Amino acid sequence: MIALTLLACGGGDRHPSVVEDLRILSIVADPPEAAPGESVDITVLVADPKLRGSEVLIWTCGMYEGECAESLMPFADWPVITTLEVPLRERELAGFYSRFAEQTQVTRTVPEDTEQIFEYLNPIPVALYALACEPGLCPIIEDVRAAQLEGFADSDLLERLSDPSLWMYKLPMDGVSLAGQQLVISSSLPELRNENPIFEARFPEAFEPILRVPAGGELEVAFFTDDPNAEKVYGYAYTTIGAFEERRVKEEDNGIRNWLQVSGVGEGRLYMVFEDRDGGSAIWTQQIEVY
Repeated sequence: MIALTLLACGGGDRHPSVVEDLRILSIVADPPEAAPGESVDITVLVADPKLRGSEVLIWTCGMYEGECAESLMPFADWPVITTLEVPLRERELAGFYSRFAEQTQVTRTVPEDTEQIFEYLNPIPVALYALACEPGLCPIIEDVRAAQLEGFADSDLLERLSDPSLWMYKLPMDGVSLAGQQLVISSSLPELRNENPIFEARFPEAFEPILRVPAGGELEVAFFTDDPNAEKVYGYAYTTIGAFEERRVKEEDNGIRNWLQVSGVGEGRLYMVFEDRDGGSAIWTQQIEVY
């Protein structure tokens, strides 16, 4: 399993759980392991604390003879571009409560001939990418849009989609986020395939529409976690206000606990990304007010 990987984001001395810039926090494939002919729902969770909005490019890449096998299909059916616009009310309130977090979802069907292309592989690993950019910062998004209108992608664009490291370093550090996950194509019996972990919030505040914490206080977040395939679950914590004690917490006794520490008043959003080590993932997010 390839865990969520951020290849470009802001730096500095801030705690790793703190999100200050546009950032993809998770890509969830449901199911994370699918057979040819089955549909997969792909959800990308994007945090946008600066409320600038973003465009999100989503694509898969199963490497075949040095390029993405998807290049064999009509280009219009391959990459997907979605737009996450910050609602006017959010801008007027400067992100009051929510600090704007958005999910975008697409559904893709695994081609029936996948196993014929990858004749000697089972299961078949497929890279799943998502690129979020503030408007105008990522030329590849415009290149993909133009190629889809023309119904044709040249060799340069196909090469860039197969290897993001060729161009990612040229983009700004702020306002851009690239994440990668692995999707598995398999002909295994359904009961033997990997599934996403499950969770349930187990702290009282989680059932309120908005978490409220006094300034200078601490909030304990606790979750019941389980994995259908008996894999260990890890929780990755992120916040736009305050900081979590730990960014990464390993499941113990079917549970994950973490502590958020806050100082000054303000509003924001908390996130917890649950991952097993085989490609399964799930997400939780909640608004928070520090008073």
